[in-house]
Amino acid sequence: MAGDPIAALVVAGGLFVSTGSLGMAAWTLSHRRRAGDDEEAAPRAPILVRMELGGGALVRMAAPSGLAERGALRLHLLQAGFTAPRALERYLTARSLLALLLPVVGALLVRPETLLSSLALILALASVGYFLPAVVVGRLREGRASEMRRALPDMLDMLVGCLEAGLGLDASLRRVTRELAPVAPQLARQLDLVNAELSAGVARSEALQHLADRAGVDEVGSLVHVMTQSERYGTGVADAIRAHAALVRRHRAIEAERKAAEVSPRLTVVMILFVMPAMFVVLVGPALVQVVERLLPTLTGAR
Repeated sequence: MAGDPIAALVVAGGLFVSTGSLGMAAWTLSHRRRAGDDEEAAPRAPILVRMELGGGALVRMAAPSGLAERGALRLHLLQAGFTAPRALERYLTARSLLALLLPVVGALLVRPETLLSSLALILALASVGYFLPAVVVGRLREGRASEMRRALPDMLDMLVGCLEAGLGLDASLRRVTRELAPVAPQLARQLDLVNAELSAGVARSEALQHLADRAGVDEVGSLVHVMTQSERYGTGVADAIRAHAALVRRHRAIEAERKAAEVSPRLTVVMILFVMPAMFVVLVGPALVQVVERLLPTLTGAR
């Protein structure tokens, strides 16, 4: 790229394009739900999200405008393990900074030959910078959810054992939390928060619902529903949890069978792409050599 004016033009264009793409992405996030979602979801958010955002223009540039979507984003961060009070503001700041700085750095380092290629590079880097934090948070959330799913059946068995031994539900949760801490720290941390809320005087049903919200795992949500219904209607909590544990194990077996059934088609594709060509080379290769060395000279009349 020749000359300082052109470089300045590219940088200014990069800032304009990246800011525009950032604004379009924020507009899409804030308008993809129906108009009535804010009123329906806002009552569920009071302890999970601070509705007033600080941090200046960088935060508000990437922040969803809807109250419900802001709460959903804060809950998504909680499920990924970001529990700091200002985690939402830091996340939005990171998205804005990456979307603005990556295009500038890329334009200065790569220095494409034409203005069109410069704008294409800047737009691509702005998109990468904006969506990269979301990808990282999503992967962290999936990893935490997988760990909690693996530890959930053992937790249910221990909880049933404690209940049948005569402990109350609160004491059983504290005991299970201590036993799970070395082997399943993520699930133990969530249960420890439930114990802290119960000690602070929060209603058990509300504390369990907070557990389901923080975990973001369907099996944990089902467990909370079972425990809440058992407490409401006065049925045996141990029997309900035992039945739920059997259901969770059955679902895990079904999921394992489904994954095992997917192995055969995938192996078929691998065999067609990699194994079959090697087999053809081994089987047909010697015959081709014989054809080239003996039959081809005879057909062409060569000696």
